[in-house]
Amino acid sequence: MSEIDFLVGRTIQEIRYSTPGNLRIVFDAGDVVEPALYADVGNCTYVDASGTAHEIAPEDPSTVGPVLASVGQLLGSVSTSGGTLEFRFSIGGYLRCQSDEEYEAWQVVGGSPQHLVVCLPGGELAVWDNTTEVATIEVPDSEATD
Repeated sequence: MSEIDFLVGRTIQEIRYSTPGNLRIVFDAGDVVEPALYADVGNCTYVDASGTAHEIAPEDPSTVGPVLASVGQLLGSVSTSGGTLEFRFSIGGYLRCQSDEEYEAWQVVGGSPQHLVVCLPGGELAVWDNTTEVATIEVPDSEATD
């Protein structure tokens, strides 16, 4: 069982790319600027249905093109084993994003019951769901800045 099993059966609606290096896979665009359900990924491998592997480095726009073929594809399975994000497509092929030792390699936002799943440096996952306690810190007016 994966923390992101709620993505199984979802279709990739769109890919959003902005420099430098932001690759967003959208499953539910919603009706506001930020999608309702998406994954942000860093360096990853995209293997198309024919088995051809493409190394995707979002910092290098020339590498991003092949992953656009995943739009419209249905996720047959997902995994977060060892901090590696893997989307397997029902027609064949997959997208795999390894964890990184120095930065957060990927995140999935907007799911249910897990609202946010982040791959921390080293591969450990941080998961926020409806049971996660959120603390609010109020700053007295005398300490507030403009």
